[in-house]
Amino acid sequence: MKHILAIFVAALLFGQTSVFAETKEIIAEGAYNMGDGETPTVAESRALLPAKRTAVEDVLFSTVAYSIHIRGAQK
Repeated sequence: MKHILAIFVAALLFGQTSVFAETKEIIAEGAYNMGDGETPTVAESRALLPAKRTAVEDVLFSTVAYSIHIRGAQK
């Protein structure tokens, strides 16, 4: 049991993978023009779609940029 624990601790200390995470708040906006007969709830849900899309794109861009930065630093 001690050997397994020692291997696990060594892998955590000397491994190449990063175990640190950063929390980042992303704020995005979306707009939707209501048509006749639509409720505010429907308009809000449709305005959320572009906001979510923008937020996901921001996260992906951040992740790729950070990954490239880290890989460049390791070389």
